[in-house]
Amino acid sequence: MPTNEWLISFAGGLCYAAATAMVVLAFHKGQPGAVSAIQYSQLVWGMLLAWLIWQEVPSIFAAIGGVLVVVAGLGILREQMGKVNV
Repeated sequence: MPTNEWLISFAGGLCYAAATAMVVLAFHKGQPGAVSAIQYSQLVWGMLLAWLIWQEVPSIFAAIGGVLVVVAGLGILREQMGKVNV
């Protein structure tokens, strides 16, 4: 493997390790229900980035699933926020 590919792989590994550490920190500091609801938004972000970068149009099933993920995540966040205010 050429040197630049090793560097890209290493940089990707560092980014992944940092992201994992941030998720662990979020679960430690925040409410697990709210954190896991936000974590599901990764699916939607992945579809959006694939569309923006590679012009990959999501299928109708992926779009419907994305909408369901957003609605469920917002519902969970609303429920969690209600618990905090009580």
